[in-house]
Amino acid sequence: MNTFFKILTLGFALASLICACETVDPQKAISGKVISNSDCKGGLSVIESEKSDTLSCIEYDYDAVEKILHLRHINAGFNCCPVEITCTAKLVSDTIIVQESEKSALCNCDCLYDLAIDITGVEEDRYFIKVLEPYSRDQNKLYLLLFLNKDKEGTVCVTRTQYPWGMSR
Repeated sequence: MNTFFKILTLGFALASLICACETVDPQKAISGKVISNSDCKGGLSVIESEKSDTLSCIEYDYDAVEKILHLRHINAGFNCCPVEITCTAKLVSDTIIVQESEKSALCNCDCLYDLAIDITGVEEDRYFIKVLEPYSRDQNKLYLLLFLNKDKEGTVCVTRTQYPWGMSR
């Protein structure tokens, strides 16, 4: 019986330590929302975008008065029939995690979209941003380091060549 309580206590201590590593401060609550998305860019047409289809890019601009970080995700990969593209955003320590998702994957194909995302409640500070995409798999990750007190706008791109990226070559 004594061993059971030791294991239980150790389990609670370990769980507390894990939870402490991902502290979400309610005073610094943020939220993210897909404001709009383009239609599927189609497999062979790069004319619709100013960026090559081998690039996945985040263009950002920050509104310090409204505390809104505007993101434009160029060439985000999703199913051809996603029904709805959404995202969530959460602040964990100094990292903003943007999780993109789709409601359904109704077609047997993928394509690229441009997304407009607003993240509200963002203070003028330094942030590491991780954009988690459903179809990027083991390709280059879209991570940004922003110093919003100095740089209010910018662009970060990564090269991707696996389907659905790079199909127009």
